[in-house]
Amino acid sequence: MIFEYTYKNHLQIYSDHNSFPHCKYTQPITDILDIKEATYRGAKLLAENLKNENVYICFSGGSDSYVIAKCFFEQDLPFTAAIAKINYKSHSFINEREASLALSFCTDNNISYELFEINLDEIWQREYLLKVATENNFHEAEYVYFHHLLSLVSAKGCPIFGGGDPVIEFYRKNTVKVNEYESFYALVYHRVRSIDLFLHRFLEKNNIKGTTWFHSYTPEQIFSFLYYYCNAKLQCIVNFLIYLIVVNIQDLSFYMSIIRI
Repeated sequence: MIFEYTYKNHLQIYSDHNSFPHCKYTQPITDILDIKEATYRGAKLLAENLKNENVYICFSGGSDSYVIAKCFFEQDLPFTAAIAKINYKSHSFINEREASLALSFCTDNNISYELFEINLDEIWQREYLLKVATENNFHEAEYVYFHHLLSLVSAKGCPIFGGGDPVIEFYRKNTVKVNEYESFYALVYHRVRSIDLFLHRFLEKNNIKGTTWFHSYTPEQIFSFLYYYCNAKLQCIVNFLIYLIVVNIQDLSFYMSIIRI
């Protein structure tokens, strides 16, 4: 199936009974292969598609959501930071350490934010947990938490989650049918995290604008990452070979010195 929450529907989602859901990509629209440039462009396109909407970036304080907030902020794209305040049993704000990073970023840059209080005792009650899990085919308890957070945020506006980061899998070209758009160095697929897929289904089912796939929002974001990954991997191999050569030369010099003695 094709989700409408990515730019020009470039991600084709598919799965079978024996594997995780996967994505296949369409052709990039531009030749952008710089990660920063591609990510900033993705943020701008997303903001244009959500024009005149109340945009909420789910800001956990982690690196994924920080990148989104920074991309929007530095391009003067309007948004409100949605920050979760998680309580559990007698402990209040158990995620305070992570959330404090998001709060500091917002206060330091005069960015509007809203705290969404979540009591794990309530959403993890057996009856509620089973009800939500059954209705949405969830198989892990954390999915119910994300579903609850997404429900709260989407009631206020269009949510943006920092999912969609590539999990790269390489296959031999003779094992899978290849077309001109599927080949990139080797045949590369993006394995979709199940949580991202389930959250997307929630948006689709309730006709909610927004995305849980920010880091895969445009094909340029995907391909720039893959380009960087492949080159970084190649550079690591080159550096390792140089290291082996240097070590061997040093060893050779050492043995030569012993022979001279």
